[in-house]
This record gives sequence, C-alpha cells and structure tokens, in this order.
Amino acid sequence: HGRIIYATSVEEFRRVAPVARAQGLAVVNAGYVYDAELLARLATRRPTWGIRALAVSDVVGVLEALPDVEQVVLAPAVAAANAALDDLEVEAALRRFEPTELPALLLGDRDGQHQRDLAETRASGDDVWGDLLGGFAREVPARQLVLNVANPLVTRLLAAPAGPVRDAATRAVYVQALLLAGEPLRGRDAEAMGTSLAALLDAGLTGPAGHQDDTPTQEDA
Repeated sequence: HGRIIYATSVEEFRRVAPVARAQGLAVVNAGYVYDAELLARLATRRPTWGIRALAVSDVVGVLEALPDVEQVVLAPAVAAANAALDDLEVEAALRRFEPTELPALLLGDRDGQHQRDLAETRASGDDVWGDLLGGFAREVPARQLVLNVANPLVTRLLAAPAGPVRDAATRAVYVQALLLAGEPLRGRDAEAMGTSLAALLDAGLTGPAGHQDDTPTQEDA
C-alpha cells in the first residue's frame, strides 16, 4: 500500500484488528520485543516509505460516518450514553462499520493512556508522590467508545427508554469493549462491570420473564 502503519502494543493491535481487517486497513502488530524499535529505526532510514505508529484517526477515518439526519435523530441517545460513561473517562461516538457482530470499539492513544495511568497512581499514592506526578499531568482527550449502529444490540440500546437499565447496558458495552481490547480493568472499570451486571440481572429477573406470579397458590386452589 506504500505505507506501514503499526500498533506499538499487542493490546492496541487486538483492539483495532477486527475493524481494520474488515475495512481493508493494513496494520502491523509491533507489540512484541524490538518490533516497534526496528520499525521506528527503519522509518528514519527510509523516510519515503511512510512508516509510522497507528493513530486513532487512522481507524476513525475508515469507519462510515452517519448521515446528518441520522446524527440529529440519535443525538439525545448519544448525550445519554455520555452521561452514563462520564465517570469512566470515555466519550460515546456513533459509526457504522464491519464486522456487524462487534457492538463497539474502544479507541485511545498512547499518550492519553499514560496520563490516565499517572492519574490512577496519583489517586492511590501519598501527597508527596501525588504532587510529584502532578507535574507531569496534563489534559488529554477522553477515549472514544465508538458504537456500531449496524449492530442489532446497539440499535436496541439507542432506542431503549431512558433509565437505569439503559445506563447499565451502556456501561456493560463499554466494559465488553475494554475486555476485547485486552486492557486491564481499573478499579472504576471493575466496579462498573459489577454494578451494570447486577442492574441488568435484576431487571431481567424482575421483568415479565422473571415473574412467577401466575404459579397457583393454596388460596387459588
């Protein structure tokens, strides 16, 4: 293709591989020992070859944007999804892409992940260590949870009525995308997984399918 785009970690490659493959975007897995260093060195030796690390824009650029009318119709659902994901430092976006079996894709750059790791360390450390790390911290764009509107589950999610069940389902989709990307769960991610699963189980077990009210009782006999 006249260029080499590479993922610098196995987790990053796993995150984008299904979508990149379906869209015809060639990405090299350079997550193993020396791979990224060798490619970076090759880029300096062959500057005309177009060798560079994968960027979020590379993936977003091959995903089908929604028509303006559809974006306007779904804007309230996106706002609700962002409200449900606010404490997880992730923003929802809508695209249509293959494979349709994939509900969502989690995108984030390496610098952003580094800054989030710093924030987690600051939160769990003492004041002196936190102040020291604070000198390296800066504002970074939130990760993107790209919801696939071609996926039946996402279609139902966007059309669902507002409420705690829809919020729990949105957070569950985020956790699924996180696990598929092979990323470790932070404390807040693990909490989101537990609370969303509990909410969905409670809704399913207490809904019409979970009721046993029609079972004959002694009074009915």
